[in-house]
Amino acid sequence: MTQRLPDRDPGETPPELRGGTLHVQGAEDAEPVVDRDRRGTGGRRASTALTALLVAAGLALPGVAVFLRGTTKPPAASATPSTAPPAAEPALPERQPLPLPILPEQVARTRALIEDEALPPLERSEAALRLLDAHWGRERWRSLARDAERIARLDLPRFEDRLPAEHARWTRIMALWNLREWDPMTQEGEVFLRMYPGSLMASSVQLQMRNAAHTREYEARCRKDNAETLLKAEQQAALDIAEREKRGEPTGPVHRKLALLRCTVPVGMFHEEALTACRAFQKDFGVGSTPGELDDYRDARGLEIRALVGLRRYSEARKLLAEFQASDPDGDQRVSAGAVVRGLPVDAEE
Repeated sequence: MTQRLPDRDPGETPPELRGGTLHVQGAEDAEPVVDRDRRGTGGRRASTALTALLVAAGLALPGVAVFLRGTTKPPAASATPSTAPPAAEPALPERQPLPLPILPEQVARTRALIEDEALPPLERSEAALRLLDAHWGRERWRSLARDAERIARLDLPRFEDRLPAEHARWTRIMALWNLREWDPMTQEGEVFLRMYPGSLMASSVQLQMRNAAHTREYEARCRKDNAETLLKAEQQAALDIAEREKRGEPTGPVHRKLALLRCTVPVGMFHEEALTACRAFQKDFGVGSTPGELDDYRDARGLEIRALVGLRRYSEARKLLAEFQASDPDGDQRVSAGAVVRGLPVDAEE
């Protein structure tokens, strides 16, 4: 059987592209950890190119929600007193950033802020970038692709080292990568490289475009290999059935074995084919009458659920898993579908 790439979990959250302090999702009010290279300098390092490359190479890692963010704090004041201190000026409170819009109503309000032309442009830029960050951190790839497309068309000014239109185009490319929409992703990448050839994120875009091309080639090879594998299995099954019929033996086991192979071969990459074949196996052969046949049936149920996850039909996958666990607790222990479903982000989009 052809060796395949391991399953990619649908959600995958790469690091956010902003140079500066380390910030972890869900810790908006936590004390920032200052980068050693910037401690006491008050300046920003041009680390976004390296970060972008790491993001592009690590998009298959699920559940990572780390953001590299810039700091606006000035350099630390000298401990040596001045001989003639200037007159004290009133201290202004440090401006607090907007919270990440996570709840649906917060997302809707943030979208309204972005579209409100009566607001100062910088406030709209901040809202736009925070919305992109929230989608990214929560692995809402479809929302990220849609909102990034809209923000990319707005002429908003740079905010804290990030230009909303440039950042939106970059995050849309990465969202389309996670959605495995290769054609739109490649088209967006070409547009990005024409518009921002000197961008620090250009290297990561080029890398992802190469990755998409390699993935498509790999999928084409796997599809061809799968077809050859099934053709050989069908030819062998035909011979076995003919021999059994000559001897007057039942042919059901041969049909069952071939049907299960049609269910297992596409798993991990060709989710629609796997879903169709695994459901057909369950309908045609059921639980069987032996422990081995029962295990085959359990495998088909688990692979059906995994195929639904691969198709981003998460609600259906969760429902089938609950039914599986209720009707056959021992069967759930045999397959890995439960772990796959439980590993999904709570608000993962379908």
